[in-house]
Order: sequence, then structure tokens, then C-alpha cells
Amino acid sequence: MKKEMNGKNTWTQKKLMIFIALILPQLAYGYQLPRTKSPGSAGSAVIEMSNGLSRLASATSPALVFVSIEKVVQNPFSGQVNPFDFFGLPNPQQQTPKKSGLGSGFIVDLDRGYVITNNHVIDGADEISLKLSNGEIHSAEVVGRDTTTDIAVVKIKNKRFSRKGLQALPLGISDQVKVGEFVIALGAPFGLEASLSFGVVSAIGRGNLNITQVGNFIQTDAAINPGNSGGPLINMRGEVIGVNTLIFSQSGGYNGIGFAVPSDIVSKVVTQLIDKGKVERGYIGISMQPMNDQLASQLGLKKGQKGALVAKAQPRSPAAQAGLRAGDVITHVDRKRVKDPSDLANTIKQLDPNTKINLTYIRDGKTKNVGLNLGTFNESMTAQAGQQFNPARPKTRKSSVDLWGLSLEDKSRKGVGIKYVQPNSPAARAGMRSGDTIVKIVQGGRTHQITSKRVFEKFSKNSREFAVYIQRGD
Repeated sequence: MKKEMNGKNTWTQKKLMIFIALILPQLAYGYQLPRTKSPGSAGSAVIEMSNGLSRLASATSPALVFVSIEKVVQNPFSGQVNPFDFFGLPNPQQQTPKKSGLGSGFIVDLDRGYVITNNHVIDGADEISLKLSNGEIHSAEVVGRDTTTDIAVVKIKNKRFSRKGLQALPLGISDQVKVGEFVIALGAPFGLEASLSFGVVSAIGRGNLNITQVGNFIQTDAAINPGNSGGPLINMRGEVIGVNTLIFSQSGGYNGIGFAVPSDIVSKVVTQLIDKGKVERGYIGISMQPMNDQLASQLGLKKGQKGALVAKAQPRSPAAQAGLRAGDVITHVDRKRVKDPSDLANTIKQLDPNTKINLTYIRDGKTKNVGLNLGTFNESMTAQAGQQFNPARPKTRKSSVDLWGLSLEDKSRKGVGIKYVQPNSPAARAGMRSGDTIVKIVQGGRTHQITSKRVFEKFSKNSREFAVYIQRGD
């Protein structure tokens, strides 16, 4: 009987041990999620693409540089009695006030410590600091900067800086970039270092942004935000195809429209900045304006005519010496089609001074060609529309000059001065201003010199539309 009881107790103990062994994990660790099967993964191509992007980020990030600058703020009491001193109050001016800024850059030559960034990132900086991807921070000096393209080169001052874990990025060929290509943008948006965004090339050849004088920007939807400026736009081969420069945004944040200076332009600019400390570029010496159907009609050209309309050839410039004059429409440079003034400016300014080029242009409805040698451009030669053709259109057919909304005065046979432009008149809508001088009228491809109010009325009274050539300022 005892043996039977001991046997039962032993069996009970075993069952209790088994029960404890089964329940203890639940008591020890609390609730556990049930094990479920994976719903499946993305296709192998997508996974490989994700892995490729990860490898690309790891390979290119060591070249990224975080740029921070400081500017000394001008003393507002310079040259004046400081009221803090006058009243014996604590003077906040005793500590030099400074303004800081942030941006990005990337190493292009590791041996020499050259870093590419945007000119606007370092513009006016009194101190430039570079934080490298290995964590080191170094002071930098400006090698050269170019406002025309917004590109700058800075150099790490300490020649013995640690290069461990760093690398330089190669510049690719932006002329081969196609819309739809995958790209990544590296930088420090809002100061968040080593950030990556992924997107595609949305457009190429964006040259009419009125941000820099030479553009042909690459447009991308890869997220670019404040702080990304100066960082690289990289293709899937790990090559820099552009330098991130600006965004289109009303809020100041990402809207899916970012722009980068193409690497072909960057390469040429950087080489000259390192060699010479400045950039020398071609110059023909004209003021230009875009074509439109109204101007094409008055110049006797077909509707939709493309090109750059010459508003003025600067005296003694290569263009003037080659015989170009106001009213000519430049359509080709060395057989390359010219779409608009921005396109012509980009083409010319990427060429070296003294380069010989051939221009194709239309004058009086006839196509002509002329060869010229480019001059040397400098910042003081920035083209301004000092003279331009403006289309004007009256509402009814009358002889009075007042119908156009103009009050005129004779100017000693040098043209007719505009004293007043009536608001919302045809002249106002065409862009005329008080102080302009009407020099010529162009009708049906024929140009007439205007020497007096009487001559102007003679050619304008029976027209519903014509173009005028005006002098504005210089």
C-alpha cells in the first residue's frame, strides 16, 4: 500500500513539474505575440534594388562634409556714441555678435583636402568649419568661388588631417543624364547630418530660373531642403552628376522640385578655381530678350520662331565688331539650336575667351552667318535689358497717340521721350515706362527710325499692332 501511495505521489510530482515547466515561461515573460507566417516579401528585383541603394549610400557617404560658417555682425554703433556706454549700462557689443549658417559639401580631392560646395553657403563667411564623416572638425579656407554658377571650392587648412574612413567622389558626365534616372541626394537638411533622399531626374536643361547666370539645372524630386545646398546629387554608379543648389517652395520646405548645377559645369568651374582662383568665360556683348509671336509677326518671321532677339550690341564688343545689331534673332551657335536668351547665355559662358564661334541669325527675314572671337566676361558685364522691343496694341483704330496711353515729348532727333504712361493702357501692358525713349518702330519686318512725335504718329496711327525699340537707362 505504501509503495502504491509513493508511486502515486511520484506521478503527481512529475505531472506538477511538467505543468510548471509549461506554464513558467508564460509567468516569467508575460504576454508573447503569437508566431505567424510571413505574408511574403517583395520581389527579388526590388530587394536587390534596396540593397543596392544601401550599398551606394555606404560607399558615398564618407565623402560628405557638413559645412558651418560664422559671420561677424557689423557693430550698429560704429562711428557713433554707444548709448550703453553713455548710460553706464552693460554693453552687449563687448561680445562680438556673430551669425551662423549651415550647408553641405563633398570631398573631390582627398589628398589635397578640396571640398566642393555652393557659393551662397560660404558667402561672406569669416570662419568656415568642416565636419568630416569620420567625426573630425577642421577649419577651411576659400580656394575660389564663382557667383555666376554658385559654385565654390574650399580647402581643409590642416594638411595632416586624418583621412581614415574618408574618400573623394568622382564627377560624372551630366550631358549623358536622362530624365527618369534614379538619383540620391546627400546633405544635411536642417542640420541633420548625413541624410539621404532618393528620387528621379525630373527634367534637364532648366536654364530660366533667374537664380544664376549660368544654369541648365538638373531638376529632381529627391528631397532637397535648407541645409542640402552644396551636397552631391549622385547617380546609380556613385558619380556626382550635380551639386544641389536650390528648391522651388513657397514654404521654404520640400515640395518635390529641387535643382542641381550639372557636373559638366561644376568640373570646368572647379578646375579653373583651383588653377587660377577665378573663372574666365566667353562673352559676345549683347542684351537679349525672348521671342514671342507678336514680335515674330512684326519682324516678318514665322509664328513660334525660337531664338534670342538682340536688343542691343554693346559698343566695341565682339558682337558689334561682327556686325550684329538690334532686331537680329540668333538661332544657332556652331549649328547648335538656340531656344531662348538663357540657352544662348549658357552656351556662350561655358566657352573659353578667344574661342572662335559661328553664329546663325535672321535679319529682315533672311538667314545669315557670321564668325567671331569671344571676349572675356566679367561681373560688370552682366547683361541688363537696357533696350528692348515691346509690342503694343490699341483697342480701336484711331490716329491719336493718346490711344496708346502715352504722353510724348521730342528729344532732339534722338527719339521720342515718354513723359507719362497711362495705367492699364496698351503701352503700360507692353511694359513701357515713364522716362523711356522710343527710338524705332518695327512693322511687318520693316524698321523705321523715330525722330519726333509726328513721325511716331505717322507710323502708329493706322496700325493695330507693332513693335517699338526703346532706350531705357544705359
